[in-house]
Amino acid sequence: MKKILMLMFGVISTFAFSQTPKGFSYQAVLRNANDQVLANQDVKLRVSLTNSEGSVTHYSETHTLTTSANGLVALVVGEGGEITGTFSAIPWTENQISLKLEVKVGSAASYTVMGIQPLQAVPYALFAGNTNEIASSPTATEEEPIFVVRNKDGKIVFAVYQSGVRMYVEDNAASKGAKGGFAVGGLSTQGKGEVEYLRITSDSARIYIDTSSIKGAKGGFAVGGLSTQSKVGNIDLLRVTADSTRVYVKENGTKGAKGGFAVGGISTQGKTGASQFLNITPDNYFIGHESGQNISLLGQYNSTLGYQSGKSLTTGKENIFIGFQSGLENANGSWNTFMGYKAGLSNSASYNTFIGYQTGKGNTTGQNNTFMGFNCGESNTTGRNNVFIGNECGRYNFGGNNNVFIGDSSGLNNQANYNVFIGKAAGRENVTGLYNTFIGYQAGFGNNTGELNCYMGYNAGYSSNAFFNVMIGYEAGMNNFTGGQNVFLGWRAGKNNNGSFNTFLGSGTGHENTEGNYNSFMGYFAGYSNTAGSSNVFLGFRTGYTNLNGKNNVFIGDSTGYLSQGNSNVFIGKGAGSENSTGSYNTLIGFNTGRKNAFASYNCFLGYEAGYNTYSNYNTFIGYQSGYNHEVGISNVFMGYRSGFNANGESNVYIGDSTGFNPDGFTGVTGNYNVIIGKGSGFRNRTNFNTFIGYNAGFENTVGTYNVFMGYLSGRSNSEGHHNVFIGHESGINNTVGWSNNFIGQGAGYSNEDGTNNIFIGNDAGRLNLGSSGNIFIGRNAGYNSTDHSNTIIGHTAGEYLASGTNNTFLGTLAAYERSGGSGNLILGSYANNLGGSGDNNTILGTGAGYSIIGSGNVFIGYNAGYSETGSSKLHIANASNKTLIYGEFDSEKLQFNASVNVRDFMVLQPQTSAPASPAKGTVYFDDNDNKLKVWDGTTWQSCW
Repeated sequence: MKKILMLMFGVISTFAFSQTPKGFSYQAVLRNANDQVLANQDVKLRVSLTNSEGSVTHYSETHTLTTSANGLVALVVGEGGEITGTFSAIPWTENQISLKLEVKVGSAASYTVMGIQPLQAVPYALFAGNTNEIASSPTATEEEPIFVVRNKDGKIVFAVYQSGVRMYVEDNAASKGAKGGFAVGGLSTQGKGEVEYLRITSDSARIYIDTSSIKGAKGGFAVGGLSTQSKVGNIDLLRVTADSTRVYVKENGTKGAKGGFAVGGISTQGKTGASQFLNITPDNYFIGHESGQNISLLGQYNSTLGYQSGKSLTTGKENIFIGFQSGLENANGSWNTFMGYKAGLSNSASYNTFIGYQTGKGNTTGQNNTFMGFNCGESNTTGRNNVFIGNECGRYNFGGNNNVFIGDSSGLNNQANYNVFIGKAAGRENVTGLYNTFIGYQAGFGNNTGELNCYMGYNAGYSSNAFFNVMIGYEAGMNNFTGGQNVFLGWRAGKNNNGSFNTFLGSGTGHENTEGNYNSFMGYFAGYSNTAGSSNVFLGFRTGYTNLNGKNNVFIGDSTGYLSQGNSNVFIGKGAGSENSTGSYNTLIGFNTGRKNAFASYNCFLGYEAGYNTYSNYNTFIGYQSGYNHEVGISNVFMGYRSGFNANGESNVYIGDSTGFNPDGFTGVTGNYNVIIGKGSGFRNRTNFNTFIGYNAGFENTVGTYNVFMGYLSGRSNSEGHHNVFIGHESGINNTVGWSNNFIGQGAGYSNEDGTNNIFIGNDAGRLNLGSSGNIFIGRNAGYNSTDHSNTIIGHTAGEYLASGTNNTFLGTLAAYERSGGSGNLILGSYANNLGGSGDNNTILGTGAGYSIIGSGNVFIGYNAGYSETGSSKLHIANASNKTLIYGEFDSEKLQFNASVNVRDFMVLQPQTSAPASPAKGTVYFDDNDNKLKVWDGTTWQSCW
């Protein structure tokens, strides 16, 4: 039950009465508990008319209804069913009559009482049936009134015609009398201070309603149709309530003299073509003196407001004209909106929107225009598809099409097409320039004929009259007159430019450029002072700041090329080449690279502070602080972390971390024509003609010259040695002053310090040689332990353990391998004299010959000859270790053949005067005494003949 009560809470009712007293209309809106309308619901209402307390029911009836989509139900009380009582017997004059409502929603079984509502106004027609009537003559015409009230001058003040009612008031001046004009007041207030409900004077029509309640049977103010008086359910023509004012006219109403709704002047009633102040029909709304007064039947859906607004309208459709003489001469133009004094005054076209004082005043055939602002587009005549918004914007545009001007006086003098000007005075002087876009205060102000430009920002492109420019930013390209195809972006970018094909991005970029072409500047104040320099690329904070005439430069990074006036330079990195003044053809890449380079040219520096202090030419420095303090040398190549850090000189190649670093910083000391490659190689070098390749190769070299060190730590300790060639890991690592040495192989000449003219080839060849000279060691470990001079040892580990001895020649794998000393030995053959010894002056030829430890003065020839011999002064010629073909003893002058001897021609025996002492059996000699050949038979000498 509570829910149903909530559904009916907020019922809104209205009353309308028919001419015949058969009932009165009632409307209500049904809502649910959430204040949402109860749409399209079946309901049953029971209406009862009772005394004020609801205790006595005079009449009741029911109505079965369906709510509308808005929850509305409408009924006529007196036309329901299930009637109780007689409607005509209701005592309207005796007591206050109340309306009792009950409702059933949907399939509810019983009614819910909604309450009792007093009727605030008694429907007079229900008890005034005998009132006298004034009826029209059946033969009266449309122009003959049924009832007339005239003033003392005989003019009609109030008249009732066949199809309407008209009231006339003085239109020359407002009536000053207490009863002036036309007024309707409350009946009950005649003896009091009057309360007016309706007043009509020459300057206004006023209707006053009670805003405190609209529930009365005749609440608000309404004018109904005359033809509906005999029908139930009147049709409203004019309704004024606290929340709205509504005028209703018949959509297919007649066009008779008194049709529609109109307000005219009282003084023109007797004249032809009466002045029209207000004319509202289903087709058109005209408000204002002579507004729309020439409209034809074809002109429809126009709305005008103002003196002579739309006066010439005949067939124009769907126009809105508001303002003095707005759209005055528009006859056939349609779909226009004009608002303002003389807006669209001369218009005859369609699809225009003019808002503001004299906007589009001169427009005749121009279509699809939108003008808004004082005098905006005032002179436009044939221009189409324009949008002008702002005081006097596009004012003198006559025939320009497809323009957009927004801002005070923007495009003021424009006559061209396809321009977009946004901002006060933007493109103000443009006349014939096409396809321009100017945005900002006075952007493109002076452009007259320039085309295809885009300017954005305060005074951007202010003086420009060129083509194909893009200028964006405060005063960007402000003084550009003739420069074309430029792009400027930033505060005062290219402000004074007159060059072409430039791109300036950033505050102050190219600020002073006047003649320079083909430049690209990006960054705060980049290329600020450039005047005639061309084909430059400056990117970064103040890059190329003071460049005036320099050409073909590329500066990238904070302050790069800050002071440069040179040409064809490439500076990349903060501070790179920042102090360069006249130097040209330099390539400097990295933080502060070549910073102090003032006038040098043809340099290439790459890396943090590379070539920082350099002011010489033809140098290439690559790496962190490479060539940092290099000053005067030319044609150098430094590559690597701090390579050539303190180096001077020319034609040097330093590649690797700290190569040629020269930490002692000998000012003015120069090293020339060096090639140093590898981390730390030539670290202390300050001299000439050296080639160091490998980690720390030639690390300590200071004054040594003509050296070639190649390999990890090769020649590391060399300081003064010269003409050395060290190739291999740690080769000549400890050489300090030794010269003319050739060490090739890992560890070759490892310990050599001051030895000279040595050739060590092979891993660890001559490894322990300290100061000896004139040695040739070739082969792995050849002469490994040698500390003496003038030895030639060739072969894998040959003479490895030779510690002392000179003038030896060892050749062969493991030749003299374990020999510890001795001089003047010639040992040739693999494993020859392998076990060595310390003897001198041995000649050993053959693989394995003299293999054992031997003495001195031996001659061994052949494979394994004298293999087991350990003595001295021996001769062994053999090809096996256990058989000597020829044996000899030099100290005893003994020679032994261990084989048959064949002499082909002859053999001469030296004659002896005495027989050999202690002969062996078979000893032969020639006896000079008797000239006989004798042989020892073991007992005696026997003569052979």
